[in-house]
Amino acid sequence: MFALLGNIAPALVFYIVNHFFGLRPAILTTLAFTALEIARFRLQKKPITKLFIFTVVMTLVFSTLDLIFAKGFFVRLEPVVTNILSAGMFIYMAYNPSMLLEAIAEMGRAELFQHPDRIFIVRLNMILWSFYLIGKAGVYYQYNMHHSIEKDLAFRMIIGNASLAVMAIISIVFSRFAYKLLFRFHLMPSQRQMNRAASRPISS
Repeated sequence: MFALLGNIAPALVFYIVNHFFGLRPAILTTLAFTALEIARFRLQKKPITKLFIFTVVMTLVFSTLDLIFAKGFFVRLEPVVTNILSAGMFIYMAYNPSMLLEAIAEMGRAELFQHPDRIFIVRLNMILWSFYLIGKAGVYYQYNMHHSIEKDLAFRMIIGNASLAVMAIISIVFSRFAYKLLFRFHLMPSQRQMNRAASRPISS
């Protein structure tokens, strides 16, 4: 949980400063905070996660658009677009195992996913999560277009985190159910590979 909060900290800083001081100070503070965080990562020799970079870019891009064009509108769209792009990234990773393995390696969990069956379940899970993110984007859009930025943030913190926790439980249950079901019908990658090997004619 703390790691997740660290990754989305630039967005939290932006919304808090924007609430009390306005859009321009929020952008400048977010830039300064991001620079300090990157310096801290470098000093502690910690990797800068893709989620952290993604959060910074999305927050600054949409807040800058707000500053130039229409205050408040683009910031309201930020969580919507972020969730849609995240869903797209999940789908892309689900169909590109090499990128998925790279992401797992970045988290230091590569040794747990050496078996092709586990990777397969993770890929199915990523498709499931992409549907969740698209649905959440739709909910955010409907809510954010009719409420203030401050209420939007509170909604994201409460409903967003609650739905995330529920989705995490669903994901665990889904993984176990999918594994048992696919294994029962011999649809796991390792089983299909063994079936293909067994069906090959033995050369004399």
